[in-house]
Amino acid sequence: MNRKRFVRLVAKNGQGFHVRTRTDKSLSELKLKSLVSQIDYRKPLFLGALCNMSSQCEWYLYGLLILTVVCGFKTIESGP
Repeated sequence: MNRKRFVRLVAKNGQGFHVRTRTDKSLSELKLKSLVSQIDYRKPLFLGALCNMSSQCEWYLYGLLILTVVCGFKTIESGP
């Protein structure tokens, strides 16, 4: 059994739900988010922290920003 299935099973079992209960229902009852949604939430926070760094890193940040945008478009184009 992989880790994702184990977490979903524990979330359902801990709340007394049947195994065939919808996973999104059981996870939302526990206020849990998926790993993908947590990463999507933290991306702008990370980028903001990079942009608020000292001006010594300014050119490095411009390059990093461009790289981040390019990588973001590639992941959107490739799909899930």
